Amino acid sequence: MTALPSGAVTRTFSRLKYVQLEAEKIAETLEKDEEESGNQFLFYSKQPIASRSDSSRIMIGGATRYTSLSRGKEGDQVFSPSARCPSSTSFQWPTLVIETGVSGSLPRLLKDSQWRFRASNGEVRIVILISVKKTAIHFEQWQLAPPGAPRPLTKAYIDILRQNPMPPLLQKPPNMQQHYLCTEVDVTKTTVVGAPMVLPYCALFNVPVRHPNMQDVVLDEQAFRYITGVDFS
Repeated sequence: MTALPSGAVTRTFSRLKYVQLEAEKIAETLEKDEEESGNQFLFYSKQPIASRSDSSRIMIGGATRYTSLSRGKEGDQVFSPSARCPSSTSFQWPTLVIETGVSGSLPRLLKDSQWRFRASNGEVRIVILISVKKTAIHFEQWQLAPPGAPRPLTKAYIDILRQNPMPPLLQKPPNMQQHYLCTEVDVTKTTVVGAPMVLPYCALFNVPVRHPNMQDVVLDEQAFRYITGVDFS
Protein backbone atom coordinates (compact mmCIF):
# COMPACT_ATOMS: atom_id res chain seq x y z
CA MET A 1 0.00 0.00 0.00
CA THR A 2 3.00 2.31 0.45
CA ALA A 3 3.20 2.71 -3.35
CA LEU A 4 -0.23 4.33 -3.54
CA PRO A 5 -0.30 8.10 -4.03
CA SER A 6 -1.65 10.40 -1.34
CA GLY A 7 -5.38 10.89 -1.54
CA ALA A 8 -6.01 7.49 -3.13
CA VAL A 9 -9.61 6.34 -2.74
CA THR A 10 -10.05 3.25 -0.55
CA ARG A 11 -13.10 1.04 -0.95
CA THR A 12 -14.17 -2.27 0.57
CA PHE A 13 -15.65 -4.85 -1.81
CA SER A 14 -17.92 -7.50 -0.37
CA ARG A 15 -18.00 -9.59 -3.56
CA LEU A 16 -15.54 -10.38 -6.31
CA LYS A 17 -17.97 -9.16 -9.00
CA TYR A 18 -17.76 -5.65 -7.54
CA VAL A 19 -13.96 -5.76 -7.93
CA GLN A 20 -14.48 -6.68 -11.59
CA LEU A 21 -16.86 -3.75 -12.08
CA GLU A 22 -14.35 -1.34 -10.56
CA ALA A 23 -11.58 -2.69 -12.81
CA GLU A 24 -13.83 -2.15 -15.84
CA LYS A 25 -14.41 1.47 -14.79
CA ILE A 26 -10.66 2.06 -14.51
CA ALA A 27 -10.08 0.50 -17.93
CA GLU A 28 -12.78 2.72 -19.42
CA THR A 29 -11.15 5.82 -17.92
CA LEU A 30 -7.78 4.89 -19.40
CA GLU A 31 -9.29 4.33 -22.85
CA LYS A 32 -11.06 7.72 -22.88
CA ASP A 33 -8.08 9.80 -21.71
CA GLU A 34 -5.54 10.10 -24.53
CA GLU A 35 -2.91 11.53 -22.17
CA GLU A 36 -3.34 8.93 -19.46
CA SER A 37 -0.05 7.20 -18.56
CA GLY A 38 -1.71 4.09 -17.18
CA ASN A 39 -0.68 4.65 -13.57
CA GLN A 40 -3.94 3.52 -12.00
CA PHE A 41 -4.07 1.38 -8.89
CA LEU A 42 -6.57 -1.29 -7.88
CA PHE A 43 -5.52 -2.96 -4.64
CA TYR A 44 -7.06 -6.37 -4.04
CA SER A 45 -6.47 -7.42 -0.44
CA LYS A 46 -5.36 -10.98 0.31
CA GLN A 47 -8.31 -13.35 0.10
CA PRO A 48 -8.05 -17.08 0.98
CA ILE A 49 -9.77 -19.45 -1.40
CA ALA A 50 -10.58 -22.88 -0.03
CA SER A 51 -11.00 -25.96 -2.16
CA ARG A 52 -11.48 -29.63 -1.58
CA SER A 53 -8.06 -30.52 -0.15
CA ASP A 54 -5.44 -28.87 2.05
CA SER A 55 -2.81 -29.07 -0.70
CA SER A 56 -5.02 -27.01 -2.99
CA ARG A 57 -5.75 -24.13 -0.62
CA ILE A 58 -4.20 -20.98 -1.96
CA MET A 59 -3.71 -17.34 -1.19
CA ILE A 60 -4.09 -14.67 -3.83
CA GLY A 61 -2.75 -11.23 -3.03
CA GLY A 62 -2.40 -7.90 -4.73
CA ALA A 63 0.26 -5.23 -4.27
CA THR A 64 2.09 -7.44 -1.75
CA ARG A 65 5.59 -6.28 -0.82
CA TYR A 66 8.47 -8.76 -0.80
CA THR A 67 11.97 -7.68 0.16
CA SER A 68 15.59 -8.73 -0.12
CA LEU A 69 18.52 -7.22 1.77
CA SER A 70 18.83 -4.39 -0.74
CA ARG A 71 15.37 -3.57 -2.06
CA GLY A 72 11.67 -4.33 -2.05
CA LYS A 73 9.04 -4.67 -4.73
CA GLU A 74 5.32 -5.17 -4.93
CA GLY A 75 3.70 -7.55 -7.38
CA ASP A 76 0.41 -6.58 -9.00
CA GLN A 77 -0.89 -10.07 -8.21
CA VAL A 78 0.73 -13.05 -6.52
CA PHE A 79 -0.19 -16.70 -5.99
CA SER A 80 0.96 -18.78 -3.02
CA PRO A 81 0.04 -22.36 -2.03
CA SER A 82 -1.11 -23.06 1.51
CA ALA A 83 2.35 -24.31 2.54
CA ARG A 84 3.70 -20.80 2.00
CA CYS A 85 0.89 -19.07 3.88
CA PRO A 86 1.58 -19.81 7.56
CA SER A 87 -0.71 -17.00 8.73
CA SER A 88 -2.77 -14.11 7.46
CA THR A 89 -0.04 -11.58 8.30
CA SER A 90 3.17 -13.43 7.45
CA PHE A 91 3.90 -14.39 3.85
CA GLN A 92 6.76 -16.20 2.23
CA TRP A 93 7.73 -15.73 -1.41
CA PRO A 94 4.88 -16.66 -3.79
CA THR A 95 5.29 -19.26 -6.51
CA LEU A 96 3.69 -17.02 -9.15
CA VAL A 97 3.93 -13.25 -9.66
CA ILE A 98 1.98 -11.23 -12.22
CA GLU A 99 3.26 -7.81 -13.28
CA THR A 100 1.22 -5.41 -15.43
CA GLY A 101 2.16 -2.20 -17.22
CA VAL A 102 1.67 -0.12 -20.34
CA SER A 103 3.58 -1.08 -23.48
CA GLY A 104 6.54 1.23 -22.81
CA SER A 105 7.15 -0.30 -19.37
CA LEU A 106 7.93 -3.84 -20.59
CA PRO A 107 11.74 -3.45 -20.14
CA ARG A 108 11.19 -2.36 -16.54
CA LEU A 109 8.80 -5.26 -15.92
CA LEU A 110 11.43 -7.65 -17.29
CA LYS A 111 14.05 -6.27 -14.89
CA ASP A 112 11.59 -6.67 -12.04
CA SER A 113 10.99 -10.31 -12.97
CA GLN A 114 14.73 -11.00 -13.06
CA TRP A 115 15.05 -9.46 -9.62
CA ARG A 116 12.29 -11.67 -8.23
CA PHE A 117 13.96 -14.87 -9.38
CA ARG A 118 17.29 -13.79 -7.88
CA ALA A 119 16.01 -12.25 -4.64
CA SER A 120 13.79 -15.24 -3.84
CA ASN A 121 16.58 -17.75 -4.52
CA GLY A 122 14.25 -19.46 -6.96
CA GLU A 123 11.25 -19.62 -4.62
CA VAL A 124 9.38 -17.60 -7.24
CA ARG A 125 8.93 -20.14 -10.03
CA ILE A 126 6.89 -18.25 -12.62
CA VAL A 127 6.50 -14.57 -13.51
CA ILE A 128 3.84 -13.43 -15.98
CA LEU A 129 4.31 -9.99 -17.55
CA ILE A 130 1.33 -8.21 -19.10
CA SER A 131 1.98 -5.26 -21.39
CA VAL A 132 -1.09 -3.24 -22.36
CA LYS A 133 -1.61 -0.89 -25.29
CA LYS A 134 -4.71 0.35 -27.10
CA THR A 135 -4.62 -2.19 -29.91
CA ALA A 136 -3.22 -5.29 -28.21
CA ILE A 137 -2.22 -6.95 -24.95
CA HIS A 138 1.07 -8.84 -24.77
CA PHE A 139 1.69 -11.66 -22.25
CA GLU A 140 5.06 -13.18 -21.37
CA GLN A 141 5.58 -16.22 -19.15
CA TRP A 142 9.06 -16.39 -17.61
CA GLN A 143 10.14 -19.38 -15.55
CA LEU A 144 13.19 -21.24 -14.34
CA ALA A 145 15.19 -23.54 -16.59
CA PRO A 146 15.70 -27.12 -15.33
CA PRO A 147 18.90 -28.29 -13.63
CA GLY A 148 21.61 -29.28 -16.07
CA ALA A 149 20.69 -26.62 -18.61
CA PRO A 150 23.69 -25.16 -20.49
CA ARG A 151 25.19 -21.98 -19.09
CA PRO A 152 24.43 -19.57 -20.52
CA LEU A 153 21.17 -20.77 -22.01
CA THR A 154 21.39 -21.12 -25.78
CA LYS A 155 18.63 -20.23 -28.22
CA ALA A 156 18.48 -23.83 -29.41
CA TYR A 157 18.01 -25.11 -25.85
CA ILE A 158 15.34 -22.48 -25.12
CA ASP A 159 13.50 -23.54 -28.28
CA ILE A 160 13.50 -27.12 -26.97
CA LEU A 161 12.15 -25.97 -23.60
CA ARG A 162 9.43 -23.91 -25.24
CA GLN A 163 8.29 -26.92 -27.25
CA ASN A 164 8.43 -29.26 -24.24
CA PRO A 165 8.23 -27.13 -21.06
CA MET A 166 9.55 -28.70 -17.87
CA PRO A 167 8.20 -27.80 -14.40
CA PRO A 168 10.40 -25.03 -12.93
CA LEU A 169 11.47 -26.71 -9.69
CA LEU A 170 13.76 -25.18 -7.09
CA GLN A 171 17.43 -25.81 -7.80
CA LYS A 172 20.42 -25.86 -5.46
CA PRO A 173 22.57 -23.86 -5.17
CA PRO A 174 20.31 -20.85 -5.83
CA ASN A 175 22.94 -19.01 -7.88
CA MET A 176 22.59 -21.72 -10.54
CA GLN A 177 19.05 -20.55 -11.32
CA GLN A 178 18.43 -19.46 -14.90
CA HIS A 179 15.18 -18.04 -16.21
CA TYR A 180 13.90 -18.00 -19.76
CA LEU A 181 10.94 -16.79 -21.81
CA CYS A 182 8.66 -19.82 -21.91
CA THR A 183 5.55 -18.52 -23.66
CA GLU A 184 4.42 -15.34 -25.44
CA VAL A 185 0.78 -14.58 -26.21
CA ASP A 186 -0.59 -11.56 -28.10
CA VAL A 187 -4.27 -10.66 -27.95
CA THR A 188 -5.87 -8.25 -30.40
CA LYS A 189 -9.47 -7.53 -31.33
CA THR A 190 -9.55 -10.42 -33.80
CA THR A 191 -6.68 -12.77 -32.88
CA VAL A 192 -5.03 -14.64 -30.04
CA VAL A 193 -1.52 -15.71 -31.06
CA GLY A 194 0.73 -17.97 -28.98
CA ALA A 195 -1.84 -19.69 -26.75
CA PRO A 196 -2.01 -21.91 -24.81
CA MET A 197 0.02 -20.83 -21.80
CA VAL A 198 0.61 -23.71 -19.38
CA LEU A 199 1.28 -23.10 -15.67
CA PRO A 200 2.67 -26.35 -14.17
CA TYR A 201 0.75 -27.61 -11.15
CA CYS A 202 3.91 -28.71 -9.31
CA ALA A 203 5.47 -25.26 -9.65
CA LEU A 204 2.33 -23.42 -8.55
CA PHE A 205 1.70 -25.59 -5.50
CA ASN A 206 5.35 -26.19 -4.60
CA VAL A 207 5.12 -29.98 -4.69
CA PRO A 208 7.48 -32.51 -6.33
CA VAL A 209 4.72 -34.68 -7.83
CA ARG A 210 1.34 -33.71 -9.24
CA HIS A 211 -1.68 -35.16 -7.45
CA PRO A 212 -3.49 -37.62 -9.76
CA ASN A 213 -6.73 -35.62 -9.50
CA MET A 214 -5.06 -32.30 -10.36
CA GLN A 215 -4.04 -30.82 -13.69
CA ASP A 216 -1.75 -28.07 -14.92
CA VAL A 217 -3.42 -24.70 -15.42
CA VAL A 218 -3.92 -24.27 -19.16
CA LEU A 219 -4.85 -20.82 -20.48
CA ASP A 220 -6.21 -21.35 -23.99
CA GLU A 221 -7.52 -18.82 -26.51
CA GLN A 222 -10.91 -18.64 -24.81
CA ALA A 223 -9.26 -18.03 -21.43
CA PHE A 224 -7.23 -15.13 -22.80
CA ARG A 225 -10.36 -13.62 -24.32
CA TYR A 226 -12.00 -13.84 -20.91
CA ILE A 227 -8.95 -12.46 -19.08
CA THR A 228 -8.61 -9.43 -21.32
CA GLY A 229 -12.27 -8.70 -21.90
CA VAL A 230 -11.22 -5.60 -23.87
CA ASP A 231 -12.90 -3.94 -26.83
CA PHE A 232 -10.06 -2.67 -29.04
CA SER A 233 -12.39 -0.69 -31.30
